[in-house]
Amino acid sequence: MVVPSRRSTVAVSAASALALALAVLAILAPTPAGAIEARCSACSAVAAELQAALESERPRNHLDMRGRLDSKGNRYGKMIDYKVSELRFVELLEGVCPDVGGYRLSAGAGDGGGGGKRWEKQSGGGGENVFTSIKARGKVMRAEIEGYCNRLVEEQEEALQEALYAKALNATNVDDYLCRKFTDECKGVKKIVKKEVVNKEEDATKVGSAGAGKAAKKGGKKGGKRGSKKGGAASAKEMDSPRDSLPSEKKEL
Repeated sequence: MVVPSRRSTVAVSAASALALALAVLAILAPTPAGAIEARCSACSAVAAELQAALESERPRNHLDMRGRLDSKGNRYGKMIDYKVSELRFVELLEGVCPDVGGYRLSAGAGDGGGGGKRWEKQSGGGGENVFTSIKARGKVMRAEIEGYCNRLVEEQEEALQEALYAKALNATNVDDYLCRKFTDECKGVKKIVKKEVVNKEEDATKVGSAGAGKAAKKGGKKGGKRGSKKGGAASAKEMDSPRDSLPSEKKEL
């Protein structure tokens, strides 16, 4: 019977401890923000919710930080513009990632930088397709997209805040800044213009053209009626006016 030496036992124990330590480090290591499928559309989802938060903003008064009293009983301190306050930035971001959790990965939904897959907002608790038919998978996707959102916002917090305070970031360009200028999440991916917006613009153009046509037609009818009325009135006036007396015929002698 071969008895393992003390050295071999120690070596095995050390190797096991090292393997365990590496496994723990792998679990605890920070995940990069881009570690998600269809990351361009994932970034666009975050941008869309931040943009919606900006659109729903209401005007706010300045923050009154004059909470202290001097020796004469007068309040002193600073008045901070809400638009450039830390409170505004926090309030804008606080609901973004929870709302992004309502997005699900869908197949065949255009180029989202994910090989034919795209993160889309689900209505009524999520659609039934190959990716969301199982509730467990839906929960996994919620955790995945929310985790991505938290990592992305944390990494770009300073850049977003500076752009917001400089009034460069607004309710029309969040996707351009977050997914194309601050990060490379949508690098090489063509920006998708929503069909609904295009259709609305086309409909507005059609309605405008139709309205102009109707107005011209209506104007033509009115002009015709006015012309007919004027012509009739003129004829009636001619009939009512006394005729010039005819020259009397000379009598032949």
